[in-house]
Amino acid sequence: MHAGAFGIEICDKNIDKVRNLCNNKIGKEDLVTVHEVDYEIKASNLKNSAISEVAEAYAIWGNQVDEPNFVITDVDVDAKDIKGYGEHNGFIKFKFNDVDFIKNYCSKGDIDELTQSDRNILGENKKKLKITIIGHFTFNMYEGNKYPQVKISSFYSEERLEKTEDELSFEDVF
Repeated sequence: MHAGAFGIEICDKNIDKVRNLCNNKIGKEDLVTVHEVDYEIKASNLKNSAISEVAEAYAIWGNQVDEPNFVITDVDVDAKDIKGYGEHNGFIKFKFNDVDFIKNYCSKGDIDELTQSDRNILGENKKKLKITIIGHFTFNMYEGNKYPQVKISSFYSEERLEKTEDELSFEDVF
């Protein structure tokens, strides 16, 4: 042990007490997920050529060089354009601004969460979404060709409300 070492010891019989104490002292709204990213880019500025350039450097990831994480903001997409397949080991796929986005090994719950699916409504999901994506730049290999894509590791989606002319405020116009 060294002078800067820190830790606590909890007896087995007190684990429930400590858990309850923590749950009472820390509200759910205080708990957040933090994603460490290397670069942020607006989806409208993302180009396949940039994805290819980063993906080409795959040989240097590992050892002491981490694969870069990107946050892509303002991905505007219609929920009906997001394709999701599978119950447990499925995938999500969609295209925005000619860029392919994919998330492998996801559940139906992930698909519903991304598309903001309302299980009480049957038929086509007509929601317009604004999605923030955390991911890596990779290639999809198909029939000997390489296609750049964003491999999604995490996402946040919200419903994008469309404003009519009557609903526009002064700030929206000027």
